[in-house]
Amino acid sequence: ETGLTSLDGIGKAPSITALHLTSNELNSDIPDELYEMQSLESLFLNYNGITGKLSPKIGQWTNMKNLFLFHNEITGSIPATIGQMTKLQILAFGENYLTGSIPEEINTLKELEIIAFQREAGETAPGVGGPITSIEDDGW
Repeated sequence: ETGLTSLDGIGKAPSITALHLTSNELNSDIPDELYEMQSLESLFLNYNGITGKLSPKIGQWTNMKNLFLFHNEITGSIPATIGQMTKLQILAFGENYLTGSIPEEINTLKELEIIAFQREAGETAPGVGGPITSIEDDGW
């Protein structure tokens, strides 16, 4: 917890591979310049009051392995472009206000090991849901 309130200028460090900014006070949308950081492999933005919708630009994070946006105020649906994040192993979107269906494109993420969507939109709201059909038993 550093008291960080803005990600302005983050794009000036395009070679960052891991960004850990849990428990700050960002209280804004994810800025476009963060989506443009294609070297990111791990992003931790839990407990930041992040608002707005996830941009289709999320698909630009093609090197992302660990994406943690847990406990924010993100709304709307998960963009279908998430299917372009083919190296993704952990996807933690729990405790936001996401709605709609899980995009079918999530089934193309063969490296995905952990998905967390719990308590979307609170305890009683519809939240996000739908089938995840192509996760296969690889002999576990």
